[in-house]
Amino acid sequence: MQRRILLFTIPVLIASLTALSLCSALDASASNARSITSLVALTLYGVAFVAGLAAVPNILCAELFPPALRSAGLSVSLLTQWLANIAVSQTFPVMHAGIGLTATFAIFAGACALCFFFVLAFVPETSRRPLETPAQPHVQPVAASRPL
Repeated sequence: MQRRILLFTIPVLIASLTALSLCSALDASASNARSITSLVALTLYGVAFVAGLAAVPNILCAELFPPALRSAGLSVSLLTQWLANIAVSQTFPVMHAGIGLTATFAIFAGACALCFFFVLAFVPETSRRPLETPAQPHVQPVAASRPL
């Protein structure tokens, strides 16, 4: 189910960022239509992000890792998410000042497109699978009694 959620919400993110990019490229004389379109695109982006990329990776990681590796896997996943959030929040103002809103939103739309193809190619479906069973059969838990 989580894979399907991502495959539904990521295209909404791409469309919203593309709309924001196009709106920022429009002439300021079309300000009313530009403002309404930007507001709708930003709202759709927020809803799709919260429903997809903000929540699903945490749930998905809990389902992907076997119980013995779940806490370590979730720790690495959360660290990666926080680092990505820091990267976005630190680069957005710099990109906006350097290349403008149009290119900035276009680059982030491209990043979402790459994310979509990553999910399509590598993220397994985990619905109707018990939490005790890892979603990837090639992932084996480390034996607790094995000496280092």
